[in-house]
Amino acid sequence: MAEPPVNGSERRFLRRAKAAKDGRDVLQAAWGWLLAELTDLAHLNPDRADAARRDLAEQLCHIARDTLKEVNDEKARQPLRR
Repeated sequence: MAEPPVNGSERRFLRRAKAAKDGRDVLQAAWGWLLAELTDLAHLNPDRADAARRDLAEQLCHIARDTLKEVNDEKARQPLRR
């Protein structure tokens, strides 16, 4: 059984994710929740929030690189357009 939401940000995320029409909407909801939590952390411990942002940026770069590879693979499989 899933844990109950711990705060309003998580509850908003769960509502938005449930109402999402596609993965893009879910991603936007998750991003909003993450930004809210990072903002709260920055008020409590700015150094920790900065470290979390840097770690997140590194992870996002890996995801972007993997996605770029997928895009290039898809382009290579498409028939040439003239």
